[in-house]
Amino acid sequence: MCIRDRSTWVWQPLLFYNWGFDKLGMFTRVTGVLRSILMMGALVPFQINIMSVYTSSLKLFIDGKYCHPNYQMEDIICYIRWLTITQRDIRIKPIYCPTISGPTSGDTFIKEISEWARQVRRWSIGSAEVFHYFLVKAKRIPFFRAFVWGTCYVFYYAGLRCIQEILSVTTAIAITCWGSGNISIYIFLIPLAIQYIGVLGSFILNKIAVATFLKEIEVDERIPLYRDVIHIILTPLVNLVHALTVLYGFTELIIRGRKVCKHGAAAKDNLEILENNEAAILNHCLLYTSDAADDLLCVDLGGRRIIKKK
Repeated sequence: MCIRDRSTWVWQPLLFYNWGFDKLGMFTRVTGVLRSILMMGALVPFQINIMSVYTSSLKLFIDGKYCHPNYQMEDIICYIRWLTITQRDIRIKPIYCPTISGPTSGDTFIKEISEWARQVRRWSIGSAEVFHYFLVKAKRIPFFRAFVWGTCYVFYYAGLRCIQEILSVTTAIAITCWGSGNISIYIFLIPLAIQYIGVLGSFILNKIAVATFLKEIEVDERIPLYRDVIHIILTPLVNLVHALTVLYGFTELIIRGRKVCKHGAAAKDNLEILENNEAAILNHCLLYTSDAADDLLCVDLGGRRIIKKK
């Protein structure tokens, strides 16, 4: 690629969260699996945002004057800055290599749920903070690009990840409990059926990833079939709780304003399972930017996460 091309692209590895899934609960696993698939099926193809692990030309960082790490989602803020300052359409291109990001964790089931909810709340407040930043800077972005990006962003973070998840479950419950007997009313169950089809496909793709190229970084999961079935069946419940937590985060931001726009990093102590696998740490370079800062873990000058031994 020529130099001009390099400064108009951002490279995004496809992230997986399969660090200790067989030791973690349903909420953490379901969210991690769906987050990976939605990145591959929505965030990257529709050019919505980069996430956690990414790379670009040094010229983009210099032109964008870098980005303050206090932003909850500095990766997306950075992308908007590039669109604003360069006045060009910065394209997101996937990198097909095994890349792992750590899910949340806790010592007990209750602690794990608490840390999961803390992370989801942080994501929701961060996404709203990003959209506010976008509205302030939108006039500096070419109109068509700003309109398309803003529409896709709102549809994904508010529509797909909040409203759709609430309506698909609550509508199904309402029809089942108070249906009038009219068969045509069951057409409203189609969104829930589509959700189940997507969930089944997501779990299958994740299983394939674990059995193939994630082996390169020594991901080894032993999750029995009955757990897979339970997790798939209960995924709409996880999505409903996820959506309600997102809605809570949005509401809290509306009421309290900037006071809630701060890092509230969730625990990711499960990363310590790698301590017994020295080869995986030494032979595979896991590059991080915002996640490393958000997790409050050590990061070297190259952006690599350093896992401390106790």
